[in-house]
Amino acid sequence: MFGAKSRIPVVLIDRQYEPHSYLFVGINNFNSGYLAARHLQDHGCAAIGFVGHSKTVYTIKQRIMGYSAALLERGITASRILTLSYHKEDSYPRIKTFIETERLDGVICAATTTAGSIISSFPYR
Repeated sequence: MFGAKSRIPVVLIDRQYEPHSYLFVGINNFNSGYLAARHLQDHGCAAIGFVGHSKTVYTIKQRIMGYSAALLERGITASRILTLSYHKEDSYPRIKTFIETERLDGVICAATTTAGSIISSFPYR
């Protein structure tokens, strides 16, 4: 990476890349996915889905792991995961179909843009 050759100090913010030796500043992504799933479970949701972009991205991968761990603690296999492409035009119909087909009563969004897509797909009733 660029910092190693130039000897310029580098700190990664929000997204960690592996392997590397740079400092990383970000949230506990595993815990955020875990707490989101537990919150929905504690409020009566049984069919909880996860919507995000590429599972290879560090933040998304960690959030899915947290979501999966919370479900597994209650004996549920985390199989309701929708991976979106970064091309927004196909997100709306895919999200709507996913929620309806899976009969979800709770959804965890991996990012703010994903939440916006869900809100746009299902206007307030």
